[in-house]
Amino acid sequence: MKLISTNDYVLETSKMGIESCSLNIHNSIIAIRFERVVNYAKFLNRPFELWMFAPCDKKGVFLEEPAMFKLLGETEEVLNSVEYKEYKLAKLAVLFEGWEVRRYNHRNEIYLKHKDSSRIINLNQKINIDDLKDKFNLVLNESAIKKLGI
Repeated sequence: MKLISTNDYVLETSKMGIESCSLNIHNSIIAIRFERVVNYAKFLNRPFELWMFAPCDKKGVFLEEPAMFKLLGETEEVLNSVEYKEYKLAKLAVLFEGWEVRRYNHRNEIYLKHKDSSRIINLNQKINIDDLKDKFNLVLNESAIKKLGI
């Protein structure tokens, strides 16, 4: 047998299904746990995307905090604006907290930098979450854990 990554093994095993198991409480608990493991493996294999680290619109374009909010604060006008509501929703979708978007105009590239580190992620790289998890000590926020079912 050719060795494959743990993620690939979990995902291949999940294709076999668990329908053949007799359904009792013990097996259903195992099935629920296995489903969480499969969800986690699928998540680790996902390609790295900007929205996971910073607020983005539906097209994946980074959204900065609205200028109105910076100038006026939490006024009723600002909180009810479409721009602010879109930003807040995008911020809720972020999976990993503590990242800043950095732009380097001379190369037209976007990078992510963690607030507590000098290390950066180049958004032009074709990598997945599994490639990043150890290098950057990634930590999912609580809402992400619930959203992903892991």
